[in-house]
Amino acid sequence: NTSAAIEDDRVFRRIIRIVSQFCRCQFYRRQMKVEIGILFQHFILRVLAFGPQVDSVSLTSDIPPLFHQQLDVLDAIISLSNEPGLILDIFINYEEVEILPPPYLKLFHKLVETLSSLSEQCGSIIYELARLNGSPSKLTSRKEESTHFRQHRAKQLRDKTFEALATIINAIKTAAEKSGETEPAMTLIDSDNFG
Repeated sequence: NTSAAIEDDRVFRRIIRIVSQFCRCQFYRRQMKVEIGILFQHFILRVLAFGPQVDSVSLTSDIPPLFHQQLDVLDAIISLSNEPGLILDIFINYEEVEILPPPYLKLFHKLVETLSSLSEQCGSIIYELARLNGSPSKLTSRKEESTHFRQHRAKQLRDKTFEALATIINAIKTAAEKSGETEPAMTLIDSDNFG
């Protein structure tokens, strides 16, 4: 049961370690393509797709806040993105494959889209809470403490999301350079000739 696994921190961390090991091992990536796609969808993308879980208690559902699980997922993404060729492998092997059901296709695109959405949502929370802190109406000390707590968590989550996106971009750039498609000296950032 996915929900039960997501709710328990210890169980969830073990599942993320298992999914990460499957992703790291080239043998498993070749032999368990469908299973890895399903696990990636259920335990990586789903947890991030819940949006920023910055509250100390759940306000809308029976599932407790998943802030720590989201940080664990982001750490796993950063770690996996540092594996040589893994992100490129996910990009290539989970696009249009006949053996995978449609929900498990385009994992790379879904990952980048989910990370981008999460960072935007965190930014909105940070902005809104900063606006509340600066409003003329005085917040009670309890509400102010809660606001600072939520804002700190949103910043932490946003920063980790940016780190994950930067690591993914760097992994794609490195893979492209290694494949010979892009000369390192010819990239816009490295080039001396801008005009």
